[in-house]
Amino acid sequence: MIKNITIQNFQSHKKSILNFDKGVNIIKGASHSGKSSIMKAFLLGISNRPQGLNFKNWYSKNKDSIIVS
Repeated sequence: MIKNITIQNFQSHKKSILNFDKGVNIIKGASHSGKSSIMKAFLLGISNRPQGLNFKNWYSKNKDSIIVS
C-alpha cells in the first residue's frame, strides 16, 4: 500500500507531499492544478522511465533534480 508520495521539481509541483489513508483516496482540483502530474509522477516512480520531455518543473533551475519518492 502506498502511504505517501513526495514530488519535487516535477511539472507544476515544486515540492508536494501527499499522504494517503487506507481505502480509496480522491485527488481533485481545478483545471491545470497538477492532478495529472501526480499520476505521471506515480508512473515515473514505478517504472523509472520519464514519459515525454516536458516533465521538469517550469520554475526549477537546470541543476535541480527531479525527485519522486
